[in-house]
Amino acid sequence: MSKLITKVRAFVLLITVLAGTSSAQTGLPGCEPGPEVRKVFHEKLSSTDLNRLKYVDRVARQHDVLNDLIAKYPLELAPYQRLIDFVRYEETDQFPALQARFRQQAAQHPSDPLALYLAGVVLDGTDTPESIRLLKEAHLKAPGWAWPNLKLAEIYSSGQRVNRENSAEYLRSFLSACPAAADLLTQISISRLLSRVADPALQIRTAAALRARIASDSVPDHLRAYEPL
Repeated sequence: MSKLITKVRAFVLLITVLAGTSSAQTGLPGCEPGPEVRKVFHEKLSSTDLNRLKYVDRVARQHDVLNDLIAKYPLELAPYQRLIDFVRYEETDQFPALQARFRQQAAQHPSDPLALYLAGVVLDGTDTPESIRLLKEAHLKAPGWAWPNLKLAEIYSSGQRVNRENSAEYLRSFLSACPAAADLLTQISISRLLSRVADPALQIRTAAALRARIASDSVPDHLRAYEPL
């Protein structure tokens, strides 16, 4: 019961933070996590440390650290993304509740691009038409913000809604704003998309930017994660 209460409190904290971003929002997340967030990821959420923990402890660590980051840095995207992926793949029984809360938040703040984007991300795969609608609405609210473009590129790259032209267009838009995003999961997603859209010129430009990023990165966890690329 205490674990359930902890999870409920974590979700309440998440939604409280999201509600606060709409009224206080002065910008949108950038192309890569800030140094404070990257430092916490490295020190508290490294794969080496997490793999040493029992499942229950690993779950608690993820929720504690990520919700703390969201509270401190509500306009940093990486903690939200990591929380969504973690719950989606490792706490599947909790994922519908997380989806409902993000969907509700978007409905309550329809002018907030970040709330619309997060709802679009969390609904992909279970309510993809609504996911697309929310992502496109986020793009309309903030045309210069890169992240809705990447998610739309992913959705249109495969599956029932595959449209390679649309996927390539959205990917180009994202990469024009974020040519070498530092987040490693983002880089893996980009590499997969590049293989699907088959744009040699875009592949060359992106590879050059990625090589420059790798050459300047000395964090062991980062370098190990580059291996799939």
